[in-house]
Amino acid sequence: MSLLRSLFESRSISFQDVWGTGGPWVSGGPTHAGVPVGQDQALRLVAVNACVSLISESGAGLPLGAFVHDAEVRRPVPNQPGWLDAPNDEDTRFEFIDAVFTSLLMDGNAYVEVQVDGMGEPQVVAALDPRSVVPFRGPDRVKVFEVTLESGVRVVAPAWSRRSTGGVLHIKGHRQPGALKGASPIERARQAIGLGLVTEEFGARFFGQGSHAGGVIEVDGPLNPDVVDRLKAGWEQHHSGPGKAHRPGVLTDGAKWKQMTIDPEHAQFLETRKFQVSEIARLFRVPPHMIGDVEKSTSWGTGIEQQGIGFVTYTLRSHLERVEQRLSQLLPPGEFVKFNVNGLLRGDAKTRFEAYAVGRQWGWLNVDDIRRMEDQPPLPNGAGAQYLVPLNMEPAATRATDPPRLFDPDADLALVAGDT
Repeated sequence: MSLLRSLFESRSISFQDVWGTGGPWVSGGPTHAGVPVGQDQALRLVAVNACVSLISESGAGLPLGAFVHDAEVRRPVPNQPGWLDAPNDEDTRFEFIDAVFTSLLMDGNAYVEVQVDGMGEPQVVAALDPRSVVPFRGPDRVKVFEVTLESGVRVVAPAWSRRSTGGVLHIKGHRQPGALKGASPIERARQAIGLGLVTEEFGARFFGQGSHAGGVIEVDGPLNPDVVDRLKAGWEQHHSGPGKAHRPGVLTDGAKWKQMTIDPEHAQFLETRKFQVSEIARLFRVPPHMIGDVEKSTSWGTGIEQQGIGFVTYTLRSHLERVEQRLSQLLPPGEFVKFNVNGLLRGDAKTRFEAYAVGRQWGWLNVDDIRRMEDQPPLPNGAGAQYLVPLNMEPAATRATDPPRLFDPDADLALVAGDT
């Protein structure tokens, strides 16, 4: 980013002096399956890509606002920070939050470049590629970041604080105590991901060769190399590839075809693929049915509502809170950032209306409260502001000017609908 180039000076030493030659996650770390696994390679596995996109896009699609506590009530800040809706010139809010979540899920860290205005208030925020950022402590034990720009130039950036003129906001994922950065889920699960990649490659090669794992052509007597090459090339030309599978072959001069194959069922190919989908879902704490694995019954609840609540509670909430607490550091003291998850937690219409009726009948919801939860404006002239009080629960000091009345389902449901 241009800000990093202008604000932060180049280092006289390289981060390799502190961290060595760096981690394996730019080109991919080795696995026992025989394939390297880095962030780019991991996203080629369908299950990984599905889990990451599900979580990141679910979080990015939630409403986000700045709030302040007024007594015991959370109220929106009158003047919302501009960077919440327009983070920078290149990204929308959805794209910015999506990039932050993706960084956390893949690298275990998200780095946000912060630019301030003339008053020292954050004006522009942009997500950095976590693979280009290395946190470390300088000689004074202050945390700073080495950032590699697109040009290859390395610059040192300070950590963001409200006393600085810009910097890097570091959002850390799950980590060991004392660690400067979060641990990459991809690094921790590279063996499982590597097995999934190898399984996919095996399936692609198996079916790409016409569902034949291989074989040999046997002949009586020796053959010169030219005849061997010609015979092999001719067989591959007519029988290799999915469009040429199961074609009849003709062998002459006593040549015989000997199949050398392993049945994929016997090799547990399909079972391995299914297991790897469940394994990746466990890694990201995603209900398997949400990434298309509906073969087994789910323990995340019965019905879409309960399963959605389970996803928010056990999967999404921890990521939301990490982002909320760090982005709140960009606001003045006393203000905080909050995602609105009510849309994901809402039940079906019948369940919601039954709950509203109970709240209305027992006096802790009025019509305007209910309309607000349904994203509708209050009724005019205060028509929906009255709370009902059950007769058998009237307090000792009753209001003479506002006598309680019984719950009237027809009248009250008409009020909720706005039919006054």
